[in-house]
Amino acid sequence: MNDTVLHIGIQRTGTTFLQNLIFPHLKNVNLISKHHMELLYLLRSPELKVEDKKKVLKYFKDDQINLISDENIWWHYVVPWFIEDIENRRIEHIDKIHELFPDAKIIFGTRDIDSLIVSLYNYYILYGGYLKFEPWQKEYHQYTRANINYDSYIEHLFKIYGKENVYIYQFGDMKKDVNQFVKGICDFIGTETPTFSNKRINSGHSLWQLKVSRIMNRFFRSEYNPKGFLPMKINPQTIVFRSLKFPKKLRGRNPKPSDFNII
Repeated sequence: MNDTVLHIGIQRTGTTFLQNLIFPHLKNVNLISKHHMELLYLLRSPELKVEDKKKVLKYFKDDQINLISDENIWWHYVVPWFIEDIENRRIEHIDKIHELFPDAKIIFGTRDIDSLIVSLYNYYILYGGYLKFEPWQKEYHQYTRANINYDSYIEHLFKIYGKENVYIYQFGDMKKDVNQFVKGICDFIGTETPTFSNKRINSGHSLWQLKVSRIMNRFFRSEYNPKGFLPMKINPQTIVFRSLKFPKKLRGRNPKPSDFNII
């Protein structure tokens, strides 16, 4: 039995749903995820080396499938190192991961690129960003079409791990049939499909909420706006807009790629 599974990407493809509602309830699976940040930072690091495997194995359990779930292995938060040469940096890094775990199974989520970019912009606004879309793409150019093209990355995964050991899923699959989506992932891992509640997690703003929040975010201090003069971790309109009690009739439609000039 292959006892190592790596869920390595990508953001905005149902990763939080899997990490919160599915993976913690899998039988015979040792989940290593957001509660193990010291290890995740190590696995994301450009300084990762084969010798670090000993540190990783301390988190493993011999009698279970060890599932590491961290979408930032693909994205990387070590931005200065990463954005110098994004495509090659990703390949270099997954090769290091492969050296540590040559027999692992890989789970990799995908999504229509333009839809993904809009979702990433929505996430940026949700957490305090205030730039309009085009200036945002210029400042965070890792979120442009050219730098989110994952086709060559997937081909490399097939090459180093073998197609039979790589599970590629589409975000749209989850929206079409969440039960079949979860079953497919669980079958690949080698465990039973758990009973779960299909809760809405990490929902974004509607189009008008996005515009209002962007303007309001200028006043609030955040990771993306350290000069804001109101020191609030989460600003009030985000709390209100994301509430499950917010009336659907007032929410309006979700933003579409056609609403933005995507580069």
